[in-house]
Amino acid sequence: MKSSIIITATLLCWISSFSQFQQTPPQQITTGNEEDTQPAFVNSQFPTWLNEEWLAFTRFNFIGSNICLKHTSDFARTWEDTVYYMTDDSASNVYPSLARSNFGYYDQRMMLVWQRFTDIYYRYYRDSIWGPMRPLTYGPHVKVHPDIAPRDSGFGCVWEQNGEIAF
Repeated sequence: MKSSIIITATLLCWISSFSQFQQTPPQQITTGNEEDTQPAFVNSQFPTWLNEEWLAFTRFNFIGSNICLKHTSDFARTWEDTVYYMTDDSASNVYPSLARSNFGYYDQRMMLVWQRFTDIYYRYYRDSIWGPMRPLTYGPHVKVHPDIAPRDSGFGCVWEQNGEIAF
């Protein structure tokens, strides 16, 4: 069964009243023969007219899975056709998490983390360039289900390790 990523609802807040919400209909973002699952979404933090948004997801194929990104710059009305492959080997790459941190108007940074076999890997975005894939963790313990968030000094990542939460 093929899966696609769909935005199921977008709530728009009318700033003038804060009491009126509007739900938009679902919009299919990914298409094709691949199975796309495990979406992670990050939007512009500030200012609101910088309307760049990114979607990370796992794309399964017949030999493994890749972490991919799609991009929009019009408040998610339309999405680029281009799929950016953040991994290039179709190994076991799953559970992406994506965060944006704002270090100033001209210094937008993002960090993408994911589970690769039993470790956590990441790629860092700065100055409109994604850096190389690097391990965040390494060792004998199985690390799964990473999640990342912006912090005052950069980014913070948590994951499951031996039935516990690690940072």
